Amino acid sequence: MRTLKIISLISIFYVAVACNSKLSHQEISDKAKKITQVINEKNIDVFHNWQFEYRGKGEIWTKSINDRTNFTAYYFKEKDSTSFMIFSRDLKGSEYPCLVEIDTSQYQSNFWFTKTENGQIEISSTKKDGTDTIIGKNYSEKDVFGENNPFNELNKLSNLKDEIGVVSIYNNQRLGDFTQFYITYEDVLTYIPDNLNLNPKYKDFWLGNFQTGKTINKNWNLRHLENPKQGG
Repeated sequence: MRTLKIISLISIFYVAVACNSKLSHQEISDKAKKITQVINEKNIDVFHNWQFEYRGKGEIWTKSINDRTNFTAYYFKEKDSTSFMIFSRDLKGSEYPCLVEIDTSQYQSNFWFTKTENGQIEISSTKKDGTDTIIGKNYSEKDVFGENNPFNELNKLSNLKDEIGVVSIYNNQRLGDFTQFYITYEDVLTYIPDNLNLNPKYKDFWLGNFQTGKTINKNWNLRHLENPKQGG
């Protein structure tokens, strides 16, 4: 059931990408300017450790600290619920450890957490034989995650992403302290801090990339890619 849902949503994604890539130069410029009005030095840090990609209507959010992936969630917003899927390695990870005891040996590696409109959480997964099953339901958020709740964090990130209307957000602290917002998979707006810190190994490469673009606003560089970023 979950697999069929993901496949259908990925099909919808390819239609959306085709439409997104047809934005005019003016539309791209307007979107870039809007992003610079919403994101600034006061709130850019919210994306300091988070990266985002679409998979169909689902959203992949990955949190990395010190070049190490700490948490990855496949996040969905639907009319009457929000949900996310994580793999077994993140059930007891350092970021959002699940407080409900789950015998992972009984299930495949995917675990779904679904929150309904009344705030109750259902946990489900797929058994080793391929059967979808509910592990537990009617949990409160505190029962499942205590005070450190990924639903709150993912909702905040997703809403901000929706407000600025981007298809991907990318940063890699190993390369430097800049963050890239993909308006389309061919047009990227980069936030470059005043005191840009680049890895010397890649410094010339990235400075050359930024020179191919144009300054939209203080700290912002917009460029068109010759080779579109792969998405989806």
